[in-house]
Amino acid sequence: MVQPIVPSYHGTTKCCSDPFAYIPLEKRQSFKDRIQSICRHPYFCPILFFMLFTSNCILAGRIAIGAALDEVGLPATTSKSMQPFQSGAYKGIPWRSERTLSVRTLGETKFARCDVHTVKNEGGDGEIDDWIFMEEMDAVNVAVVTSEGKFVLFEQEKYAIPGSTLSPVGGFIEGKEAPFESARREVMEELGLGSPQTLHQMFVAGSLDMEHMKLAKPYSFEEMIRSMSGQHAFSLMPKMTRDVDKYNLAVGNAPEDDPNWIFLGKYRTAANRGGGFIYTYLLKNAVQILPLGGTTEFIPSGDDEAQAVRFLNAEEIQERIQDFQEIKWSATLA
Repeated sequence: MVQPIVPSYHGTTKCCSDPFAYIPLEKRQSFKDRIQSICRHPYFCPILFFMLFTSNCILAGRIAIGAALDEVGLPATTSKSMQPFQSGAYKGIPWRSERTLSVRTLGETKFARCDVHTVKNEGGDGEIDDWIFMEEMDAVNVAVVTSEGKFVLFEQEKYAIPGSTLSPVGGFIEGKEAPFESARREVMEELGLGSPQTLHQMFVAGSLDMEHMKLAKPYSFEEMIRSMSGQHAFSLMPKMTRDVDKYNLAVGNAPEDDPNWIFLGKYRTAANRGGGFIYTYLLKNAVQILPLGGTTEFIPSGDDEAQAVRFLNAEEIQERIQDFQEIKWSATLA
């Protein structure tokens, strides 16, 4: 046993086995009496036992959780920025089919979720209990073309792509939006562009709103976009309602009264592992509906990613199709 080094009253040090040696002599007996009094208290032993029992339970729980996380390959961390599992955070609609028997969630955020499914095999006479399935919110991609035949695109960097990449406009479908409305909103937010029909609807909605506010001065769409109220007018427009098919998946059709919007199809990202559905669109004859829309000076809203606007014609798209380094983007442009 290591003997404590105790300073003497003569400026020297000495080793002592007495645990109270550091206490001045005149206070030592009083301190010992107080400790002994606490130890003789009738509740001392039960309280000490409870504290030891609780600390052991916490330690055992942390060991068990760590072992469970290690079993599924997740980090056993308590850091707020690295929470391995947050129940109920995912905002999308989880996938289930007639072959799904059970689902165990390993981790999730509001945009994505990693599950392990137990599913029937294709013959129906057996089960697969380690089917990794990646949930991701459904999204839209839009190939935007101006009346001059220029595709309006982005050049940007993405976390899972080395170097830079070209990409069309895109984003998640929010809440109960119809996919078409998500596509129209993303083009407005990211490029300040829309179809001539959208421009007309914004003018009508904005004019009605200005009339409701009883503003006396003459009002035009040019005044509206100069006053930066274009997004407000966009929010007042009538919106397409969300419809679903027999599989409870959103229908992506574009409105029949807007011939410049063409629905190119809905596609599963990964046939066996999920990854959400992508709804693809073509917008022809895109026009400016917000100040500086369709120019390199336009400041996008709703997205904090750094991206540069690029303008390519169809021939340039064909030559650079390999520069669209995500399969969903390549499919949309193809």
